[in-house]
Amino acid sequence: MYYSTQINKLFVLRERKKPLTNYERIVNIFSKILIRINPPRFLKDKYNYLIFYNKYLLKPKDIFSAGINLFLISLIFSISFYYALSITNSGAGLEIFYGLFITGLTLSIYLLAYPFLYKKIVKITVISESVWVLAYLTIYLRENPNLENAMLFTVLNLDGYISSDFFDILYDLETKRFSSLEEAIYHYSARWKEWYPDFVYLMSLLLNVKHIQSMDRIYSYLDKIQGWYYRLAERRLKEYVSFLKPKVIIVSTFLILLPIIGMTLLPIISIFLPESAKFTLIFYVYDVLLPIISFLIISDIISEVPFSISSPYSTIKMEENKSIGIGGLKIPIFPLAFLLALFISLPSILHISNVIYNYYLFYQYSDILLSLVKQESNFGNMMITYLMIFGIGIFVGLYFYLRSFRKIGIIRKIERIEKELPMLISMIENSSYSGVPLEKSLFDITGDYKSINPKGYLAEFLEKTINNIYRFKTTIRDAIFNEKFGSIRDYPSLLLRETMNFIVSSAEKSVSSLSFVVERIYMQIDSLLSLKEELNIELSDPVSTIKVVSYILVPILGGIVMISQKFLFSAIVFMGEQIKNLFSFSPYTYNFFDFFTQQLIDINATIPPTIFIIPVGIYLIELLIISSFFLSGLVSGFNKIVRDYEIGKAVLISIMILTVIYVFGLLLIESLFSSIFMYL
Repeated sequence: MYYSTQINKLFVLRERKKPLTNYERIVNIFSKILIRINPPRFLKDKYNYLIFYNKYLLKPKDIFSAGINLFLISLIFSISFYYALSITNSGAGLEIFYGLFITGLTLSIYLLAYPFLYKKIVKITVISESVWVLAYLTIYLRENPNLENAMLFTVLNLDGYISSDFFDILYDLETKRFSSLEEAIYHYSARWKEWYPDFVYLMSLLLNVKHIQSMDRIYSYLDKIQGWYYRLAERRLKEYVSFLKPKVIIVSTFLILLPIIGMTLLPIISIFLPESAKFTLIFYVYDVLLPIISFLIISDIISEVPFSISSPYSTIKMEENKSIGIGGLKIPIFPLAFLLALFISLPSILHISNVIYNYYLFYQYSDILLSLVKQESNFGNMMITYLMIFGIGIFVGLYFYLRSFRKIGIIRKIERIEKELPMLISMIENSSYSGVPLEKSLFDITGDYKSINPKGYLAEFLEKTINNIYRFKTTIRDAIFNEKFGSIRDYPSLLLRETMNFIVSSAEKSVSSLSFVVERIYMQIDSLLSLKEELNIELSDPVSTIKVVSYILVPILGGIVMISQKFLFSAIVFMGEQIKNLFSFSPYTYNFFDFFTQQLIDINATIPPTIFIIPVGIYLIELLIISSFFLSGLVSGFNKIVRDYEIGKAVLISIMILTVIYVFGLLLIESLFSSIFMYL
């Protein structure tokens, strides 16, 4: 009955196109720009496998062509900049050529290799989804032991890789592609084996439900399946946390802190060995190569996660916000964040463009370069330049935060509701043993629930339900689920809705049926939420470590690095001035002054401090994005809303800390050397 009344929804859903990922959009753009070329046979087979595994709406030719076209575009830009700059400075032209060429080559290789990396993210997402799939399959099977209907129930309520395959299975059965559910599951299990082998075994166990005649035995059988799956997940989780803790220390130390600490050497190298610290080299290493390496290593570590629970499912659409309401107007988030960042960064962009032009234009004139470096080390120019870093941080942080801040509130509300749910079910179960109807049971437990948890969401839910029953003189089902006034409308937890649906359905049959169903549902939901709580407890230490490093240490150390070159340069200029003063007393010191400033230090060839801070600041923002991205994957199975919120929050908090460190650091250095010059 359920299948026949809901199958039309399946065909409606079938017409909806799967939304493209950002990677698919990028590939579609670059694959059509210049040339279309098929990959070699061995690579084509691998891409076909990854397209099947990752469920991409792409062809191997698209991926390979996009990577080749990106490389060709970078080559064209490299050659163009080389000839443009070689007119005034051949050395600068060659430096820009190599920088753009190597950067383009690295990014094109990354574009070609990304499907291999994304495979690991898909694995984590599927493992996270499988827990909810099991919950909703067994919730339905306890009421109606029909796996086909249970899969349709899951498809209509959940969204993800597994439910998408369930969707295809049911559609294939309806269109007679497969003659039986077993045949269809066997076909799709080829992908499930690659995703999560334990899920294949789980589905084979659930297929046996139809062979069990007694509902008591079905309940017992489902309890055993859930117990096995949850124990397996819990055991593997503890093993993984033991594996993860030292890895988090290694990642925090060698992939985050060590590169930043290593940056403190760059100002020294840029002054004493300026030929070894080219701007293009620093940009390539820190803004291209290191982020990619960090992403690869962290993704490999996190891909070992055996279990995670994604953020709870909602009864309302949980897509990212694309616009924000201001004064009654809906303004797109991306243009808003971009224009605000551009407004902040525009003075810096104009200033830096002029500095880079002069730096490469007068590359061979040491006196002019020395004057440029001195000029760019003053407080005003360094603050103007920092506006670019601040603008980029505001753009990234604001964009991701505005996309998610409304929906993250809904997720937090759902989490609180589901945390309270076992207690409500337990009260309904205890009340059902006395044989009272569900309406009377809810009325009796409302007062007790409010006394235990007066500020809980479910206390409000119970009150609204009771009020609806007496106000509208209606049934309990209508009081809860009516589209106009039902109490469930204000509580967007999908788990709450379906739990109450089965409780009401059981109560409509008989009181004895109610007590039996409620007892089993309580055991199931309590086990699920206990497992989720266990996950949060086990991961609390690694997660706290990553947050402290990302939110606090990265901006503090980054700020110190960004002002360190000014400190060194100011100290060296001060020493040079003192040596120059000695020249007025003794002409023999002139040669030493020349040796100190031109031979030993070569201060005129150093990178201006304003140019130096740009790649450093961009690298810090990239680090925050990568660490927040994988933090969300670790604790919420790469839920898009949580991912965007974590990135936005981390970048906004860190950019504010970085700004405070940077401004006060510059003021301290200015004050220090002003005081020194004053007393000399």
